Amino acid sequence: MKSPELAPLSGIELARACETAGLPAGAVNVLTGYGQTAGQALIDHPDVRHIVFTGSMATGRTVLKAAAERIVPCIMELGGKSAAVVYSDADLDSVVEAVRIGTYLNAGQNCNNLTRLLVERSIADETLERVKACVEGLSIGPGRENCDITPLISQRQREGVESACRMALSQGARLVAGGTA
Repeated sequence: MKSPELAPLSGIELARACETAGLPAGAVNVLTGYGQTAGQALIDHPDVRHIVFTGSMATGRTVLKAAAERIVPCIMELGGKSAAVVYSDADLDSVVEAVRIGTYLNAGQNCNNLTRLLVERSIADETLERVKACVEGLSIGPGRENCDITPLISQRQREGVESACRMALSQGARLVAGGTA
C-alpha cells in the first residue's frame, strides 16, 4: 500500500500493527511518497494484481487508465456525498450519535464522511436542535488531548473546508452553529 502523502506514518504504523498481530513480516508492505512517483510505481508493478484507490476523480481516472493497460481489477472510492435519511419514527438520540461520529470523527476527513441529513419534515426542527446542541458541546483541540474535533491535516484542507462553507452559504445554506475557523 501507499501511505497518504500528508500522513505517511499511518501506513507504517498499520504495517507494524499487522506484524504485531501475527502477520508474517513483509505480508503488508508500505510505500511512502507522492502519488506521481510512488503511487505510479505501485500501479505499474507487475506483481500488483488488484488496485484499491481512494482519492479524487482526476487521480482515479489516471489510476484506471494505467490499470486498464495491464487489465488489473480496481475498486475506486472517489468521494461523493454521503447522506443519511431520518424518518419520523427514528431514535433521535441514535441519529445525533451517528451524526457526531459520522461527521466529526477524524476532523471529518473520511472518504465516507456523513455530509447530509435528509430529515422528515415533522421532526426536522427537533433534529436540528439536537444536532446543534451536540455540535456546540464538542471539544476542539489537539488529538493527543482526546478532543472531539481535531485539526485538519493541512492548510490546503482547511482552505477547502472554508471554501465549501462559503459556497454553501452563498447558495442558501443557513448557519446554525460555529461559523469561524
